[in-house]
Amino acid sequence: MTIRNVVFATVAAVFAAGSAWSVEKTETSIALQAAMQRHIDRSVIDGALLDLDPATGEVRKLFPTKAHPMIVRAENFFVLCADLRDEAGQRFEVDYYLAQTPRGFRVFMTEIDNRQVLKDMMKAGLAEPY
Repeated sequence: MTIRNVVFATVAAVFAAGSAWSVEKTETSIALQAAMQRHIDRSVIDGALLDLDPATGEVRKLFPTKAHPMIVRAENFFVLCADLRDEAGQRFEVDYYLAQTPRGFRVFMTEIDNRQVLKDMMKAGLAEPY
């Protein structure tokens, strides 16, 4: 599922939501997915996201391929995940950390191929599925 398809699927869920809490959660999910997509769109250079491989010092090109529908919530921020692929097809998971601002949600941190940060927060009870 592409990132845009996740946003459209989330929009469709608004119409299936029955309670006010479900509608609010769905609206928040839509806003988060849209903010992540805007961040990705603004970060793309010649069709790819550039990432520094800390082991080699090489700048690698990573291509967005799929957004994950699950959203994780912490006290003051959310985490959304997606898949990237390099030119050889190797998969990299990316976690986007978003905070709410007066002008909407903004990505404040990106972890590429480092799921441990999120796992540690969830294990400590600091974050959970939204």
